[in-house]
Amino acid sequence: MINLFDNFDQGSQDLYQSLIFSGYDNQTVVINDNGFLPKNIISPYAFFAGYYSNQTTKAKSFYQIRVPKFWEIRGNNNYAEIFDGDQKRGKINYFSPLAYHRIVETVEWFDRDGVIRLVDSYNCFGLRFAETVCDKTGKAILKSYFNQFGKEIIVENFQTGDIILSNSEKVEIFKSKTEFLLYFFKKNSLSVDRIFYNSLSTPMLVSYKLQERGEDILFWNERIKDKIPGNMQVILNDSKQRTKKVVFQNYYDYQRFQKEYRRAGLEKVKYLSMLYRYQEKNDAKANALLLTNSDQLEQFEKLVKALPEMHFSVASLTEMSDKLMKFSGFKNVQLYPNIQKNLLNRLFSRSNYYFDINHGNQILSAVRNAFINQQLIMSFTNTCHAPLYVSDDLVYDPNRADLMIRRIKQIISDKNILYKELSQQKNHLVRSTPEDYRRILQ
Repeated sequence: MINLFDNFDQGSQDLYQSLIFSGYDNQTVVINDNGFLPKNIISPYAFFAGYYSNQTTKAKSFYQIRVPKFWEIRGNNNYAEIFDGDQKRGKINYFSPLAYHRIVETVEWFDRDGVIRLVDSYNCFGLRFAETVCDKTGKAILKSYFNQFGKEIIVENFQTGDIILSNSEKVEIFKSKTEFLLYFFKKNSLSVDRIFYNSLSTPMLVSYKLQERGEDILFWNERIKDKIPGNMQVILNDSKQRTKKVVFQNYYDYQRFQKEYRRAGLEKVKYLSMLYRYQEKNDAKANALLLTNSDQLEQFEKLVKALPEMHFSVASLTEMSDKLMKFSGFKNVQLYPNIQKNLLNRLFSRSNYYFDINHGNQILSAVRNAFINQQLIMSFTNTCHAPLYVSDDLVYDPNRADLMIRRIKQIISDKNILYKELSQQKNHLVRSTPEDYRRILQ
């Protein structure tokens, strides 16, 4: 039995932990290796290249990237850039969980027109383990993987789909990533009698191509828009498929599917939420947190003025603009530019509210972290980054900030209302239990 994930992103990590909480500590295979996989998780690229074997070196910091003479690296807590005089010739992307330490995950190299032509990938040992070549439009066309000595082991052609493996025995050529994975399973002696997967791309194709009989399960955490994906319909309509169940992890889509789907296979569809390990209980103090790298905060000045009893901590990984720094003049606002990890962790632990009101990208999965830390999350319809974790009745029209303010005042005045809202926030997910997992996955 194995877990098979395209990437080890937040959704895969949450599913992985949910399965472990429920007693399913399966061998996990991640197809797209970013070089920072946990030691107990394997990938075909790391397996054949052997770059996790007997390594004692450390991850590479941004200032350790080699650049031509007289070129300059300028870094902040979000990323670093490489300059030849005034011309930008590269960008250094940090591995997100280690962004505070400015640990390098990839380096993008630009031509003189500012187009990405080459991407170097670094792993947790500071090794340049992969190189991606791009065409003149910046589209990736070829990716090579190296062993710890810099020898090319795997070449993946994104245009043809071919993968070439050069190991100690001979050169192997695979016509698709699916063929490559099946070869990897055999070489690694993995048991594929049952596969848990969460993507309708390569993992689903692997399940489809396997000749052995099996009892596979698709976990589906993406939103369904206008119609059911074609690959999912294949699973539901074909009784001979290895995939026997489709487990929705978004309750809204599960309910919608139950109401609208009228074809064969409905009995295969189940529901299980992710399982989370919550932090300390909310102590009801009026302390709020915002994490942003933008100075565009929806209705923030109005909230600050109307809620003098609420203390707002505003944190950023970078310097703050003059527009944002002006809020330091309010007694109930504390600004934390260039915040360090330990201090941000303390702010998360002592804050009881989180305001998801910043425009631009979400930083460090802030809304999910607020949810895990049992903070009551408030947002606006035009800034809500992660609606999965936010109660629908706490997401307001930006033109009706007065309604949000009125509700916050009620919550601050009565902690029983706060705890009721927190309970609703959790129940918004329609929570499952480890017993539910064991019952449905048996």
